[in-house]
Amino acid sequence: MKNEGNRPPSIIAGVPAAEIDKKLFGHRGRLRARRAILERVRYSRAGVAPDDKVPGATVYLQPDAEHVGRTGRDALDVGDVWMEATPSSGLRSVDHVSKSSFRGHVPYRGQNASLSAESMIEARLAKILQVHRSVIEIRSQYPRVQYVDDATLRETVFDFWVMLSNQQRVAVAVKPARKVRSSGILRTLRLVSDQGIGGYADAVALFTDARAGLEDEYNAAWILRSRRMFSQTEYNQALERISVVHGSTRFHDLLAGAGCQAARRTAIWNLIDQGELEPEEHGRIEDLSWLRRNTFH
Repeated sequence: MKNEGNRPPSIIAGVPAAEIDKKLFGHRGRLRARRAILERVRYSRAGVAPDDKVPGATVYLQPDAEHVGRTGRDALDVGDVWMEATPSSGLRSVDHVSKSSFRGHVPYRGQNASLSAESMIEARLAKILQVHRSVIEIRSQYPRVQYVDDATLRETVFDFWVMLSNQQRVAVAVKPARKVRSSGILRTLRLVSDQGIGGYADAVALFTDARAGLEDEYNAAWILRSRRMFSQTEYNQALERISVVHGSTRFHDLLAGAGCQAARRTAIWNLIDQGELEPEEHGRIEDLSWLRRNTFH
């Protein structure tokens, strides 16, 4: 005879248990559970045990004022004051309340400005371009270019404009990979390139979600955060730590022996940003990723 007292309750806090199970272990819930299991297996096979211990003392990182944002002296000389980022200077009219053609603004700390994004791919690319070492200036929704297509004068506005360290200017169009053929963007770029870009740029480029994916955005977001939290002392310690590394090592191994793992993690990302470390494989950089010392940068 079954023990009725061991049966799970059918009602939990007034909500049917079946409904709760569906929310927790539905399609997305099952995917999350499988990912968690896979993550534990990967860590176990690598011989890595995540440290979930709460430290006895709280260590606060000190943000680097040069990367937090622009500050200036107040007219009354009362000290540094925050200067709000300037709005996007894009030439295309963006509907800020649209649910289909506006995905917010991405802060561009290099110019203390905002980069507007009309799609999630543009929002990702706005972060990725900021961490690319050859990009020194970015504009969104620029330039506006006129071109002739079958004896008809047409106009297009590029999604981004970038200046590279070699002073080359590139007008960038962004499209989902599945819409490249149907949108006719390749024909437009070819016509614009052949007819000249009106002195606005030296070349054109096309980015899709294949080059601006979630993994690239994840890495770019970590680099941007680590720039804001840069600490020269922690950076020097991490640089000294990797100076004795020969070959490749896991990201997690570089955290060993750190007085503050959060500060060391930030410093490792700073080393990746500066090109001192580079991943062996393309994709998301996480604790199990293999990194190697870059001696040729």
